[in-house]
Amino acid sequence: FILYAWVGFLTFLFVFFVFIYFKFIKDLPDIEKLQTMNIQESSVIYDKDWNQLYTLSWDEKRTYVNYQDISANMINAIVAWEDKTFFENAWFDISWLIRSVYNYVTWKTDEVKWTSTISQQLIKNMFLTNERSFERKIKEAYLSYKMNKNYSKTKILELYLNKIWFWSNAYWVQQASLT
Repeated sequence: FILYAWVGFLTFLFVFFVFIYFKFIKDLPDIEKLQTMNIQESSVIYDKDWNQLYTLSWDEKRTYVNYQDISANMINAIVAWEDKTFFENAWFDISWLIRSVYNYVTWKTDEVKWTSTISQQLIKNMFLTNERSFERKIKEAYLSYKMNKNYSKTKILELYLNKIWFWSNAYWVQQASLT
């Protein structure tokens, strides 16, 4: 009986992971594209009531900054605010995942909240949508795993700080510091 149960369990796991692969992972982009992606965004001009007036398309002011040239205070602030365990976690934070599942079950909501590490946020911003779903989380976790295999933590943080929107129409850490 134990042998059959074990074989059944392993068969179930195999079928489950094959399903996950073909449903969510098979067509994901190559993680190597992360470093060479060119981000071009449109500027949107709103009136005082937040109605869209114009959309202007041209290259935003962006300057790539290497990790060693980024202020230690900025690095510490981002890590403290976004992901305190960034330098220790492998590619996701299990305590965040447990908290998220607990909140999902107890709040009876369809949204998955509070689970993204810096690595996962970078993946989400570069390759995925802002949709809060388990499907996106599976894709995000897989690509985050691949990214952490291919890049050092300092390189991931450098990419993150040079690829995200900060505030006040400031893209990337250099423009944010000037803004």
